[in-house]
Amino acid sequence: VLNRKLIEFLDLRQGSMSVMDYVNKFKHFSQYAGTNIDTDEKKRDRFYRGLSCSLQKELYTGNY
Repeated sequence: VLNRKLIEFLDLRQGSMSVMDYVNKFKHFSQYAGTNIDTDEKKRDRFYRGLSCSLQKELYTGNY
């Protein structure tokens, strides 16, 4: 069960979810992530990679 939850976390993408729904799911599944997000940098990178492409672009270019 824990391994399945880890896989769900690693595969988590925003998709059609609102940002708040994505944040809530990210927080929920992060308890199963262990060393995948054991630093702020890893957590930020994992969160960013799960965001929609349009939001990633907005954040990268600073056009928000």
